[in-house]
Amino acid sequence: MTMPKIIGVILVITGLLLVNRKKGTYSKGLTLIALTAALLNCFFNAISGTMDKILMRYMESPQLQFWFIFFTSLLYGLLLLVKKERISVKSIKTNYWIPLMSASLILGDRLLFEANAYPGSEVTLMTIIKQSSVIVTVLTGWLVFKEKHILYKTMCASIVVAGILIATLWK
Repeated sequence: MTMPKIIGVILVITGLLLVNRKKGTYSKGLTLIALTAALLNCFFNAISGTMDKILMRYMESPQLQFWFIFFTSLLYGLLLLVKKERISVKSIKTNYWIPLMSASLILGDRLLFEANAYPGSEVTLMTIIKQSSVIVTVLTGWLVFKEKHILYKTMCASIVVAGILIATLWK
């Protein structure tokens, strides 16, 4: 961890906390919970990235993606069984967002695993870059779901982007 990467991580966490903040709803306890969740998110992403780098020594990125999707599906299936949720095929047919979101997640994972396969990729940078998904979230909220306060959320996403740029480009 270099100083630019530390600054980048701090900016990314700050941007993520701010974009999820609703005016007037945060108490000190809730802010602590949100900060803890953001830090744990970065920590678990770092563990995941480290595991990916280790596993990439023994398999190719398509193999790693297969096992990732396989075990994720098993965990979600177990969760559905435990919670006794019903799956409606009709809702999947009528809600085009479900297959679109699934395809985008698979494509995003594919790109991530390909980037991790590159020997020069650093776990720290990969963890920070994963947080760039907030940009897509803000844009989708604005364009699709007509969310309010988009200027504020765009500014928060800009803080995340600044953190990513500082961590990746500042030597």
